[in-house]
Amino acid sequence: MKRKNLRKRLWAFALIVCLLLTGFPMTVFAEDSVAEAESVIPEGAIYLSDAVDFLELAENCVDDAWSRDKVFVLTDDIDLSGVEFTSIPTFGGTFLGQGYTVSGFRLTEVKDAVGFFRYLQKTALVEDLHLKGIVQPGKSGNMDIGGMVGVNSGTVKNCSFTGTVSGTERIGGISGRNKVSGIIEGSSASGIVYGDHYIGGIVGENLGVIRDCVNHAEVNTHVDHNSVSMGMVSGLSLESLTAKESINDATNI
Repeated sequence: MKRKNLRKRLWAFALIVCLLLTGFPMTVFAEDSVAEAESVIPEGAIYLSDAVDFLELAENCVDDAWSRDKVFVLTDDIDLSGVEFTSIPTFGGTFLGQGYTVSGFRLTEVKDAVGFFRYLQKTALVEDLHLKGIVQPGKSGNMDIGGMVGVNSGTVKNCSFTGTVSGTERIGGISGRNKVSGIIEGSSASGIVYGDHYIGGIVGENLGVIRDCVNHAEVNTHVDHNSVSMGMVSGLSLESLTAKESINDATNI
């Protein structure tokens, strides 16, 4: 009787070892992880898979209340080259990029608060979204210019921007201005950032929270980013050039 019990125990032990070696528990854990990840996306989420979806999103987000309490999920890399995309005006919902990249956009319209999102509201969350493009509305009176967002009052998490960002005041690779309620976390910028006042690799002017972010962008590193022509400005003198906050000099970088 004791031998039979011992034999059963040995067989059970051998079976457990075989299951461990063949990766059976890992498969179970992997399936659990997938189920857990899928459960994060609520029923009724809006999926974005092409340029047409982005144009529709931008059109709807003219209304500052439309996106609130909604979840948007990016399902593929999207190239906006040649598409008349002029940014998402205001956003207050949740945007899950899932690690995908939106590329090829050029935002050159002369106005303030320019970025892939112009304004992120306090309720907004943008997560795991990667952008590649040009945000360059010119350097004549343009403020709050960012690769990801012009003015941020919400949360930007684990995102990145690669490209060129330029303007006059409050210019940043991720956001031009990060307001008191704004949080930018685990994000990075690459490329070129330049302007005249309040310029930064991640944010031009920060009043909120920035943590665990990395800047790889060049910030006002070239002469032509901040050049002054003596012949272009009436009454320009050595004294005016050296005065605090004089026109066309770059400060607060």
